[in-house]
Amino acid sequence: MNIDVGTLFSLTGKVALVTGGSRGIGLMIARGYLQAGAMVYISSRKKAACDQAAKELSVVGPCVSLPADIATASGRRSHQRTPPTRGASARASQ
Repeated sequence: MNIDVGTLFSLTGKVALVTGGSRGIGLMIARGYLQAGAMVYISSRKKAACDQAAKELSVVGPCVSLPADIATASGRRSHQRTPPTRGASARASQ
């Protein structure tokens, strides 16, 4: 059964960070958020997998790869900066 997330709720104008967003449940959650209109950042420890998933998800909506191990202090610090701008320029920064 296919569910059109857009008819359930809207996340237009919202930004989401999905940890573990490169595969499994995290990937499905990221896709659902994109279908509902959110700008999505996905994080994963494996850069190649994170980049590939973000590329595939960008077909659905604006998605940016943020590869890092956010379970560690150094991994979290690596993303304490100004995020890329929203929209087309965010996709181009991947």
